[in-house]
Amino acid sequence: MQLLHDFGHLDYDDLNRMLLMVGDVVSDETRVIDIADVRRAAAMWLFPEGGSEADLSGLLGEDWPILFS
Repeated sequence: MQLLHDFGHLDYDDLNRMLLMVGDVVSDETRVIDIADVRRAAAMWLFPEGGSEADLSGLLGEDWPILFS
């Protein structure tokens, strides 16, 4: 998430909101956040209308594989 901020895809307020949101999407009962949870939260934040990674274009499309591969 910090890299999404550093790459200019989230401003500081968005980053804080997304950090809070990650706790809501954690799939594990132990409340351990892994990369899949962060990826899910990022997708939900960046594509609120239900879009998908297939909708990626522009700089975000170029950065997504770098950030989440």
